[in-house]
Amino acid sequence: MDGLKGRVHVITGGYGGIALAIAERLALAGGIVVLTGRDVEKGKAAANALDRSDRSPRDVLRNGRQ
Repeated sequence: MDGLKGRVHVITGGYGGIALAIAERLALAGGIVVLTGRDVEKGKAAANALDRSDRSPRDVLRNGRQ
C-alpha cells in the first residue's frame, strides 16, 4: 500500500461499516481521507473513531454550515 501515501481518497457514505474500516486502513497507509455523508452526528462519530486510531480528523463545512 506504499502507493497510497499522500494521495487523497474520498469515501462517500463513509461513516460506518466497511467504508469506515477502509478509511482507517487508507489513513494508516498515509493517505489523506475525506469522508462524506449527510448525517452530522454520524460524521462526528466517524471523526472520533478515526481520532482514536491516531488519525487527524478535520471538519469540512458546506456553505458555512456544520
